[in-house]
Amino acid sequence: MTSRPATARRLDEDLARALAHPLRQRILMLLEREVQSPLDLARAMGEPLNKIGYHVHALREAGCIELVRTEHRRGAVAHFYRPTSRAFLTDEQWAGLPLGIRRRLVAQTLSDLVGDARGAAEGKGFDHEQVHVTRTELEVDEEGFEALVDLMNQTLDRALEIQAESINRRATGETEPDAPSHRTLLGLLHFHRR
Repeated sequence: MTSRPATARRLDEDLARALAHPLRQRILMLLEREVQSPLDLARAMGEPLNKIGYHVHALREAGCIELVRTEHRRGAVAHFYRPTSRAFLTDEQWAGLPLGIRRRLVAQTLSDLVGDARGAAEGKGFDHEQVHVTRTELEVDEEGFEALVDLMNQTLDRALEIQAESINRRATGETEPDAPSHRTLLGLLHFHRR
């Protein structure tokens, strides 16, 4: 068994720390939809500009986002960013993280997911007839487990492709401007039962 170089482990840990803060995850999700400035993000998130600026800087330092353009606005220069990668770690990066960091990231993600689901349940988030909520217990061999891991990754990749296609249709005018937009949340969990 070969160990990963210390520099690769350090980069993975830096990336994990950057993504561990819930505001940074939200910033990345907003930037996945469109290129934005810290001011745009602060307005969309209802947060102070200095707070968002701090987290944008941390994401840029970690290599999660990149500057794509600048604009002069009212005597200041606005910086616009886009993500360099999706707002989560690859399986390889995840496996290389120390257990303590992985547990903190899981706890943060579950907290966000449960909070979002609770908010949706208190409103009309689960009222649509095509909403999907299931809990399925499985027992599989090692090959089956690997197949399920692949399925989760394929599902997530395809979901992101569908979102990109939707954004492109709106941007090119293929979708009617007043056509409804479905703001949804896809939560995928696959873990060992007790």
